[in-house]
Amino acid sequence: SSGPVVSLAPPQCEPTPGKPFHYYHRIGFIHTKPTGLRMSSVMGAMDDCRCDVHSGCDVSVKAMQKLTDPHTELTVELLPSILQLSNDKANDGIVYTHPDARGAIMSWIRCELEYGWPHFPFKVEEQSAFLVGKVKTSDQRIKIAKAMFFKAFVDDATGSLATPDPFEAELNKFYAKVKSDHSAERLNQMPLKKFYQPAGKPFTPTKFVKVSWLMSYNYGDLWDLHYHAKTPELLWDVNMLAGGPFAKLVEKDPDPQAIAVSLPKKMKVSTVYDVLCYLEEPLSKAVYILLPQGLKSPSECCLSITALYDWAAAPEDGATLRFEDVDA
Repeated sequence: SSGPVVSLAPPQCEPTPGKPFHYYHRIGFIHTKPTGLRMSSVMGAMDDCRCDVHSGCDVSVKAMQKLTDPHTELTVELLPSILQLSNDKANDGIVYTHPDARGAIMSWIRCELEYGWPHFPFKVEEQSAFLVGKVKTSDQRIKIAKAMFFKAFVDDATGSLATPDPFEAELNKFYAKVKSDHSAERLNQMPLKKFYQPAGKPFTPTKFVKVSWLMSYNYGDLWDLHYHAKTPELLWDVNMLAGGPFAKLVEKDPDPQAIAVSLPKKMKVSTVYDVLCYLEEPLSKAVYILLPQGLKSPSECCLSITALYDWAAAPEDGATLRFEDVDA
């Protein structure tokens, strides 16, 4: 047959054309913290959703085996509603699925994904996460997080951006069904900062600390590189190393309420990085710049993060990031 080759692993749920692609994730202990669900676990569930999308792609397109699609930018905002999963809101004990149980363990979250295609070789992805409850088939949809991801297609052989010849037509064939069924025209723009309103004032740090941080294997992925979803745990490490007002940021909750991340270069496991930490204390807003130890040129920056820690100031919709945060 000349048609698409059917994937060995169909999507977890039957996709609906014209609606976001969706995926269900069940919460276990490894996904939790005292205040509920880890930001990294939300990001991990979104990653699983992203992988599941590819089950519906045309796997006969062999050129896709020569491409990778690393994240270059991402944003995550947690909604205050996620705090209902904290350990002081539920008394399930080990009766995780009792009809009255409301704790995090064995609860389901639903991720919904849509794509934008600003121009080759880039794509934009928007995801939202919803708390469904203990019953996967429930109609409950409590929004707990939203995120955006900007990804670039890279030719694995050269390490450079994929070129239109030979990859553009092949990529369009691979993603044809996803593009037609789960794309939104409003997402056809770049970079990510265009999706956020300006605050009208610059970041004004009042504290600065420089620390050194070793990237252990806990932060690595299949390729021994920094796994983007571990960024919140990285921030906890760095804040504790910096101490003082930085450590205070994570006293009540180990995670920030929102982050904007830029990943211009690869980060390798077992590498020591210098971390430049800037804090605007009145806003509980921090910026972190990571470079390989001893290097100082801005062009050597591997990772930059803006993190917002003022949970009390977060509105119901969690929308706290601004243009300047993403552009930091």
